[in-house]
Amino acid sequence: MYILGIYNAHNATAAILKDGKVIACVSEERFTNVKNQYGFPKHAIDYCIKAAGIESKDLDLVTIPFKYGAPQHSLRENAKDMKLAAALYVYKIVGVIRSVWGELAYRYPSLMPIGKTSFRIASIAFEKYHMASERKFVAEYLGLPIDKVVTFDHHETHAISSYFTSPFNGQKALVLTLDGEGDFKCATATVFDGKKHKLLASTDREHSLGYIYQKLTEYLGMKKNEHEYKVMGLAPYAKDFDIDKTYKKISDLVTFDQKDQMRFTSKFNTLDTEKFLEREMRRTRFDILAGAFQKLVEEKTVEWVRYCMKKTKMNTVILSGGVFMNVKVNQKIAEMPEVRKLYILPSCGDESTPVGAALLGFIKLKNLAALKNAVIDNIYWGPEFGSEDIEKALKKKGLSKRYLIKKPKDIEKRIAALLARGEIVARMAGRMEFGARALGNRTIMANASNVDVIKKINEQIKGRDFWMPFAPSILWERMSDYVINPKKILSPYMMLGFETTALAHKELIAGLHAYDLTARPQFVTKDGNPKYHKILKEFERLTGIGGILNTSFNLHGFPIVLGPSEALEVFEKSGLKYLALEDFLVEKRKKAH
Repeated sequence: MYILGIYNAHNATAAILKDGKVIACVSEERFTNVKNQYGFPKHAIDYCIKAAGIESKDLDLVTIPFKYGAPQHSLRENAKDMKLAAALYVYKIVGVIRSVWGELAYRYPSLMPIGKTSFRIASIAFEKYHMASERKFVAEYLGLPIDKVVTFDHHETHAISSYFTSPFNGQKALVLTLDGEGDFKCATATVFDGKKHKLLASTDREHSLGYIYQKLTEYLGMKKNEHEYKVMGLAPYAKDFDIDKTYKKISDLVTFDQKDQMRFTSKFNTLDTEKFLEREMRRTRFDILAGAFQKLVEEKTVEWVRYCMKKTKMNTVILSGGVFMNVKVNQKIAEMPEVRKLYILPSCGDESTPVGAALLGFIKLKNLAALKNAVIDNIYWGPEFGSEDIEKALKKKGLSKRYLIKKPKDIEKRIAALLARGEIVARMAGRMEFGARALGNRTIMANASNVDVIKKINEQIKGRDFWMPFAPSILWERMSDYVINPKKILSPYMMLGFETTALAHKELIAGLHAYDLTARPQFVTKDGNPKYHKILKEFERLTGIGGILNTSFNLHGFPIVLGPSEALEVFEKSGLKYLALEDFLVEKRKKAH
């Protein structure tokens, strides 16, 4: 049974299941080289179908992780649909009206229920038509009857994707979702027991912690839905005294419903947070704002998790939704004494919802019991490239005259030796990892004991903001040497922050946050990625150090590279000296003086 999941909005992504297990999942940005590519993920869909070895007519179901949603697919691809064009125009007018009303409702919060109700009625009426149009568009593209294209609730797809892919599939667990919004909600609490699941509470979109953080990101001059991680990285630089002083002014922006504290409430519609920032926070320094709002999200999320656990009497917690891309929030949750077991879905923003939608489609056609197969072993779900592809790319660019191209007997040992002597090496090998974080197969590596590599990577390759930390890849068997993890929580996907040890401050210093010395590690096991594990083991043999610096293989502002062509483009445009393409090693020749 083959089921395709499609997320056709911000960071558009497609995923495909075979008999309930993910066999391919990739975001459109990797094919277009446009960061967080918006719209219909044509290339990602085509790849997923090809990876499954089928044709689109063989699909049993196609799923979309929204019941309601704004228009997403490109009018250029559907320009003759005048009804859709008219609907888009109306949608823009509604947006202007909403902006004017937002100003009024911000001044007089008692008006919020009127706007909320009106928005629901208008959205359901308009977006129901839109989703029918969307289903028709998808069905025509794939050559399927429209009844094979179905939609599911956005937050349910978040919850389903995280529970059934987790190692706690089949066990009782509390599943929490938290994001900006989706299908009128921004947070949910659901109980799963392996046979059924029950939604206990949900928070309306107007009271969104995610929107507050997003609006702050914009206010600080960064890109929403992309640079929130930069705000998180900036937050530790502010002094506690200044953070606390500002936090007192914002601590009541979001509180909890007195009748049911599993739900958030807020002083005003959080979509209008920019009005609060402009009027109340104008003369507050940027790092203090980052620190105070980071504290707001941490404190409120922990309080919410604690109450939900107390209410359900559960200590196995599973997290999904864009807010849980914030590893410092996740660290605070992991450190809660009440939390015994914790799982955070890898890259749990909306790019993971097509997985949840496809799993819901599987449940629709089969049953919950059949989803034992859904537990993930790894997330290397993207394309891979063989020697023929690499040789073709090298020949096309005519690089053999400018670069030294070799095929070492043991490429992993060669990479480790280069790292041990202080070189920086980019690596493209195996299937591309899914999601926002590089996990060894599309990675730039360095010796993390040398703090000088930070400046070198930033200036010559990545062009990152000066305050942003790098991250380490650490051998699982050396985990306790470098991080404080008494619960032995697995973190193979860089979804958790950790306090670090004195040894880490010496041997992995370039992979830690420069100010608070926390880390967002990838714990590497032999089963999870044998070849990458071999590089780390060989590096350990040569240096005694059980980890390396790992940063994504891309230029700043661009997606992680897809294959050899994209890897070679970054290689040529940057100061990288060494590039490993599967078994090939490309080295820039020394310039003649």
